[in-house]
Amino acid sequence: MHNKSDTNQVSLTGRIHGEPVVRIIPPGCTIYVHFELSVRGEWPDHTGSAVLLEYRHVCFAQGPAAEAILWASNGDNVGLIGSLDMIVGDYEPAGTAPIYKPAIRIHTMRPLNEEE
Repeated sequence: MHNKSDTNQVSLTGRIHGEPVVRIIPPGCTIYVHFELSVRGEWPDHTGSAVLLEYRHVCFAQGPAAEAILWASNGDNVGLIGSLDMIVGDYEPAGTAPIYKPAIRIHTMRPLNEEE
């Protein structure tokens, strides 16, 4: 056996209420994030039109970096519009997977129909 090093851990960084947050996740963990996002505001899309954001589903998989995506609907089109700064509220070490209740801040926007 050999010792685990820091490079075998996943560092998730984000902000809660504006404060930086770092969580170190043990190697081999899969992090599933389920939350509801209730949006009261509107953000302009690439045409300048307002887009109402709609929560869909977010999952973080264990890896060297983690990124959340936010899906939105403007009625007919559904697509990726931005990535999110995490995160991390409650950590539940018991059970099959750690569960996080994230706080969210939108930091990038992309057109709804933009190809990756």
